[in-house]
Amino acid sequence: MASSKHQRSTKASDARPAGKAKGSSNAAGMAKAMLQQVLDARAAEEKEAAAVEAQRTARAQRAAEREIAGLKEELEAAKDRIEELEEAIEREVAKRTIHRARDRAAQATTSDVIAALRLGAFHTTRLGNQIPAAVSRANSRCEKPNPALLSRFEAGLRSVGLSLADVTAPESSNHFMIVFHGTRSPAEILCRGFEPSQRSRQQYGPGEYFAEDWSTAASYATQRYSGGPLYAPAVIATLVVVAKAKRVNDTWFVVNNPIDGASTFCMPLVALAPNSYSSLVLPPCRCGDSATIVRYRDDNDQFSLMSAADSTAVAAAWRNRRGSNTATLRIGKWTYEYNWARMTQRNLSTGKVRTIRIDAA
Repeated sequence: MASSKHQRSTKASDARPAGKAKGSSNAAGMAKAMLQQVLDARAAEEKEAAAVEAQRTARAQRAAEREIAGLKEELEAAKDRIEELEEAIEREVAKRTIHRARDRAAQATTSDVIAALRLGAFHTTRLGNQIPAAVSRANSRCEKPNPALLSRFEAGLRSVGLSLADVTAPESSNHFMIVFHGTRSPAEILCRGFEPSQRSRQQYGPGEYFAEDWSTAASYATQRYSGGPLYAPAVIATLVVVAKAKRVNDTWFVVNNPIDGASTFCMPLVALAPNSYSSLVLPPCRCGDSATIVRYRDDNDQFSLMSAADSTAVAAAWRNRRGSNTATLRIGKWTYEYNWARMTQRNLSTGKVRTIRIDAA
């Protein structure tokens, strides 16, 4: 019996180490599995973080590509703008060159008359003595030369037994003189000459009025026409036929040009500023604005140009009158009644009546 007890004791003692070993093995496996789980979770987190970073990088790259594309477009637009500006500069330079060429052409058109200024002591000295050196001067800016003005002057010369050749002949200098006319419409006068229809304040009888010297005409123009840039005064140096110039007092002459406008005894030469400190810049001539020019007598008793659009509307009604002496037109915000027999326009709202004039350009 003792022997059997001993054997059981021995078996029990042998079984305990084996159980311990098996428990340790299970614990190690569990620890290993838990570690693997941790590692797998961390790897998954890192993979997800890497994917998020990849997406962020891709978005940033796309944004950078869009920005680069935008910058390229801006660069191309800037290049195009630079080209446009360069072309604009070239056009402006060309425009100025054309204006200078037109000025030279306008001068050449009346070269026979302007040559009178270079006859020698009579004209040159007189003009130089009367005008301070600092006074600004300007030539006509007509879109095209106006041979009609020179033809009218030539017709006037023929009527008194003279010709354009006499204008440039030194021995004929006593037939001509330079006088001065104050105006607020220098561009108009240089283009078309003096028009009898625009006369006003005929104190010494009908005709165009000229001062013997620049300072008198400048003083008159400044006193009468001051009122802002729209009415900026100027003085027109004018060559006139002595035989047709009537002296009416110590400083003024009157030249009564034919009322029909077929001829004239006055040739405007150049526009002058009314003082020695202002720069005289003439606007482009309005002769190209409309096939027909319409003027109205303003509150200063001077004929002013209608706009090109208004001139076109009034001229069209006038051409289509077909025996009718009246027409009613809406011009701007006003409605006018036009009387073609009297050449007047009446504002139907205010009752104001103004004289009008219609001329071919």
